[in-house]
Amino acid sequence: MLRISRLRALAAATLAAFIIVSIQPPAPASAASPADRVITIAMAERGSPWVYGASGPSAFDCSGLVVYSFRRAHELDAIGDGRLRSGSAMLRWARSHHLTTSHGRRGDVAVWGNGSHVGIYLGNGRVISTLVSGVRVTGLRALTTPFTAFIRTGLSGAKPPVATVARVATLPKVVAHRTVAVSALNLRSAPRLSAAVYRVIDRGTRVGIVRSTKDSHGRTWYRVVAGSRVGWVAAWLTRPAR
Repeated sequence: MLRISRLRALAAATLAAFIIVSIQPPAPASAASPADRVITIAMAERGSPWVYGASGPSAFDCSGLVVYSFRRAHELDAIGDGRLRSGSAMLRWARSHHLTTSHGRRGDVAVWGNGSHVGIYLGNGRVISTLVSGVRVTGLRALTTPFTAFIRTGLSGAKPPVATVARVATLPKVVAHRTVAVSALNLRSAPRLSAAVYRVIDRGTRVGIVRSTKDSHGRTWYRVVAGSRVGWVAAWLTRPAR
């Protein structure tokens, strides 16, 4: 009887230990990296519309999506504390020590056209950015605007390198100004009506003229700086600024 009692006690103790172990909460998963947090926030906005100057939560322009994602992830310091609202401003800030033309890392900011467009690098040659068609994932080289550089944020765990870009051109010098006179003025990649449209400039938007040229039909086009974008607009759809 003593032996049976001891066996029962041992069995009860073993069962109790099993129950205690089985009801313990699982070990917490490792926390997402800062880069993952930024990317998760940006990816949740896929399909959101493009609106000039918008920074969420229902619409974005290109730099607006970047600032929104880094702000929500509490990582604004990685892109200049959120004070740099345009792509060209981010590029100027990063030029001294945060730029590289190759080996982008997850969470870096991708820059095209010397700051005319920006997005967030996802790795493996993919980026998320706000195009005229909305927030989309594309290939790094899929845009018509040439790729310029990565702004290294260091959010993937790697330290930002020191000046791996020798020189990145600034925006062209503005020599005159015009005010857009129509509500649907297309900012194009070249001085012709068949060229790709970067975005639509609203009526009354003040744009800086860099130079002018004529197309094969004798029509005048302006090379302009509109915000952080550089492109071509039909001169006959503008009027002098007052």
